[in-house]
Amino acid sequence: AAAAAAAALCRPGAGKTAIAEAAAAAALARGQRVIYTTPLKALSNQKLVEAAARFGSARVGLQTGDTSLNTDADIVVMTTEILRNIMYRTAEIAGSSSSMTNTRDERLGDVGLVVLDEVHYLGDPWRGSVWEEVIINCPRHIQMLAMSATVKNPEALGGWISQVHGECVTIKTRFRPVPLRWVFCHKAPRQGAVLEELAPQQQQQQQQ
Repeated sequence: AAAAAAAALCRPGAGKTAIAEAAAAAALARGQRVIYTTPLKALSNQKLVEAAARFGSARVGLQTGDTSLNTDADIVVMTTEILRNIMYRTAEIAGSSSSMTNTRDERLGDVGLVVLDEVHYLGDPWRGSVWEEVIINCPRHIQMLAMSATVKNPEALGGWISQVHGECVTIKTRFRPVPLRWVFCHKAPRQGAVLEELAPQQQQQQQQ
């Protein structure tokens, strides 16, 4: 049976990382491994530090185009392109020399969760196909968690994931725990550059 999938769409600072950490903890409790993907090497490095602080450095690894660190760890952070290549080629996560004839299910058989952070990259005209290929080719036994703060059509995304991977639950909120403060800069006589906040009504309109 296909594993459940979830698309979590919420504002920055609204707790997407907490959702990913809870899903990772559940996968680890089941004795499964976790792959956490990001679109950028720098973001992968940041997530490695966060995961190490949460789960312990011995349980966390990194795999990007530049660095391979503890790649057989319980949680491996990598760029999305690396995961796409793993699905197409060899079992690089474990650093093994498995036969090219192995199926994706065999190569990723011990993986229970794939996190696709910044899944809005699906809409990128140059790189979006990477996310599309990962979602389509992800083995059905793997639970998928797709996260973003900027997806404009979350229901359509969740519906498509349901079609190509397995039943997907879409979780979305417009609540912003960390409010934005909108200011504008102008030059005032005898004062130089001045920062002023927008009026409360204008602040509310901008946050909508």
